[in-house]
Amino acid sequence: MIFHLYFKKKEPLPKYIKAPGENIKMYMPRYYFIFFCLLILMSLLPLTSFANNYNNSGFAWYKNNNYKTKSGITLDNPKDKIIIIYNHGGWGGPSWNVKRDSKIVKIAAYLSKKLINGKETILWVNGELHKGGNQEIGIKCAWELGGAHTDEFYECVLNDFPLFNRVEITKAAIIEFVKNGTPRDQIFVLGHSCGAWNALTMEGNEPNIFNAAIAYAPNCWDKAPHSKVRKILIDEITNFDKIDGLVLHGPADGMVDFKSNSTHLRFISDIKGVNWIELPNHTGNSIIVNGKKCGIKERMLGGWDLKYNPSKSVFNPFDENKLQKRELGRKSQGHAIFGYKCFKHYHPKILNYIAGRL
Repeated sequence: MIFHLYFKKKEPLPKYIKAPGENIKMYMPRYYFIFFCLLILMSLLPLTSFANNYNNSGFAWYKNNNYKTKSGITLDNPKDKIIIIYNHGGWGGPSWNVKRDSKIVKIAAYLSKKLINGKETILWVNGELHKGGNQEIGIKCAWELGGAHTDEFYECVLNDFPLFNRVEITKAAIIEFVKNGTPRDQIFVLGHSCGAWNALTMEGNEPNIFNAAIAYAPNCWDKAPHSKVRKILIDEITNFDKIDGLVLHGPADGMVDFKSNSTHLRFISDIKGVNWIELPNHTGNSIIVNGKKCGIKERMLGGWDLKYNPSKSVFNPFDENKLQKRELGRKSQGHAIFGYKCFKHYHPKILNYIAGRL
């Protein structure tokens, strides 16, 4: 009606009808106020995204053989709990949720609800690690630079490496548990792959933050023999005088990370405070634990030694023979043995280690 009258211009508009634009002018102060409030809200979003609401995180356990989860970070009788924080691996990525269908978490959840010296164990899945990098940093840097495994690539990766960023995130969770009433010496950090390396180096750098690390197949670098990430991480861990930790690793790890299986990382066991459990190699086409087949298919053993050839490809600058190409295309199931039922054989040893630390 307003626009109809305006465009016809037959006579002046009635006083109760505003000309186009006048309504906007009348309400501009209100619009400015709303816009200002939105700006404040948007400025707080980064803070709220890093806020410790822990909606993605939570506890995991079994009740009558049924898998259970509970989101959050608070629990009843915290002073009587032994918290086992689980940190997943990877070079960054989307948010993990405690309800995520993870085989490793589901097997680790069998560590929950066990009594040790009158206190109860409980697994807590850290779903906040995406805040340290919600993109796979290697892929991100490779696409940005148009290639990988160069000096510029490693500089890009190390400049915003999720492994380093996750330290403060895990420390914040530990502080929250302590604030809620759980003593620090009743908190353990269990990690897999990059999460395992994180747990060991955190313990080495700041041994008073939590009791001890439990490391499943620690390694966190790429497949290049000249990897600067590997060099920095190896240099760091070899400089520790002591690390209170339990490491579970084996020769059948199968990850493409350069020299990443137990054959090449066994030196970690020489560090004071480290307890080492060597996992079995393949027997035939499977890994056998305590006389039982795990159902893990064989893949070329870890310790890949690929020849670097930058003239071949900017994204995969390596010479690979037929065997390597075939094996690189297969899943590294040995690296995920911790998600197979046969691994439960090692749970009593893990629980005994925890008991010995309390």
